[in-house]
Amino acid sequence: MNEHKKEYSFTEQKVRWVKKHTPKLLSFSITRPKDFDFIAGQFAKLGFMQGDEYISRAYSMISAENTDHLDFYAILIEDGIMSGHFNQMQAGDSLLLEKKPIGFFTVSRIPQGKELVLLATGSGIAPFLSMLENETLWQKADKVVLVHSVSYVDDLVFEQVQVEDLIKEMVRKYALFFIQKGLTVNLHDLDKIIVTDKKWLLVVIEQILSNSLKYTKKGGLEIYMEGQELCIKDTGIGIKNSDVLRVFERGFSGYNGRLTQQSSGLGLYLSKKISEELGHQIRIESEVGKGTIVRIQFAQVNLVLE
Repeated sequence: MNEHKKEYSFTEQKVRWVKKHTPKLLSFSITRPKDFDFIAGQFAKLGFMQGDEYISRAYSMISAENTDHLDFYAILIEDGIMSGHFNQMQAGDSLLLEKKPIGFFTVSRIPQGKELVLLATGSGIAPFLSMLENETLWQKADKVVLVHSVSYVDDLVFEQVQVEDLIKEMVRKYALFFIQKGLTVNLHDLDKIIVTDKKWLLVVIEQILSNSLKYTKKGGLEIYMEGQELCIKDTGIGIKNSDVLRVFERGFSGYNGRLTQQSSGLGLYLSKKISEELGHQIRIESEVGKGTIVRIQFAQVNLVLE
């Protein structure tokens, strides 16, 4: 085992999470060594030991260059050795990562122009998702279009989503809570299409909506789009300045959570993690006694389906 490690120059990393999107498509995240530097668009070799044999394949990172983890997509192939391993993989398992990234398809090789069209099929979307997190890419063109082709609709993780439909679906779910608390809800300027994973974005929105209802005693909520940001604004008790910067920390419940004893300190932490995996940014503005605004920023990406 040690001889193989020396020969192949890999490090042992831990699997953080595994998401099975369809029977044939999954994404997963592993820990990242501090000395593993890569450029968006590059790929890494991942592997495992099968007896004395080292099995490895190349996979493009979908995560941003500056994250403390490495995320990947994988297509599961019937009877594939790596596919079989991935299919059984769970959080906490070990995965081998070769020490140096590979590949020359990076942002620096993309020419300057007015409109940049990124074409991808299947899991080939992976390097583009990483590139979209790189500010340099957005300086290459006035407009960036991502075209993703798959064999079957079920294989499509990211889809075009109408924001208004998404929000109305969630508000209907919580309608009884609004009525019981006597709170209003004002929806406006939501006629916007975004590219996201609907299932996971709903998880984030539900957590934010639940928090707003929990800490709002009078007035109500206002939900609207402002540019590329979805804003969820409430007239609740607000958050202390000293707590605003820490609300996304794992286990941090803050003054409000301690006061009401209704917070586990995991909701917003998970919301931020999920948002990051989706390529979205989330931030909070708040003032004690006046309320809170949660902003989810979406990248300006178009999804073309043909």
